[in-house]
Amino acid sequence: WTMGATYQSAVSGDLSLSAGYFGGPSYVGTNGYPPVLAGSGAQGAAMLARSTARAGEGSFKLPGKATLGVRNRVNNLFTWELDIHATQGGLRMPTWASLDTPSGMVSAPGEIPTTKSTVGFSALGEVDLTKNLVLRGGVAFDPATLDSTQTNAVLGGASSATFSLGATYRIWGGELSAGYAYRQSRDVVVPGGTDGTWDQGGYAPSTTPARIEGMGHLLSFGYKFAF
Repeated sequence: WTMGATYQSAVSGDLSLSAGYFGGPSYVGTNGYPPVLAGSGAQGAAMLARSTARAGEGSFKLPGKATLGVRNRVNNLFTWELDIHATQGGLRMPTWASLDTPSGMVSAPGEIPTTKSTVGFSALGEVDLTKNLVLRGGVAFDPATLDSTQTNAVLGGASSATFSLGATYRIWGGELSAGYAYRQSRDVVVPGGTDGTWDQGGYAPSTTPARIEGMGHLLSFGYKFAF
């Protein structure tokens, strides 16, 4: 039997942020696309001259994480391993910049949401087929870190499962390894917020439900030797 544990403490701080204009402005119509009305350039320049870019709030927090692992070599043929990891909630990133204009405050359509605490696991099994060849397979599960209404295609946040297969062959004085992993996120239907429209009143998120799906394939190859 082998047991191990790790703990990564939370990190928090406050960044000194600044904001300003970068590059020249571009103009679009009330639907968010060109063309624009004649004279918009002069009106836009006058608007920018009377506007002020304001930096976001700079506090951040990277949550802590604890992991407990157990490994047991049942016999000369089979070994299993189980890892349980708990991640603290409350991920917080600095807020985005805003623009103070004569017409009011203009802010970004969305912010990076705060995560919630989760407990996941990963399990692994190894089989020593021969003195030089080892086969392994594993499975992992991570619960949702965000509520379904906050999940989006870029940040993710839905619960996910991973399945993996691999092999190691001892050769040339070292170990040659290859592996494949398939990761699948739970399908989530979000009631709007993934897209939107622009009009004279500004940006309006869509209320149309959208299904968010996620999956990925990973191939890995490596060679390890000691000297």
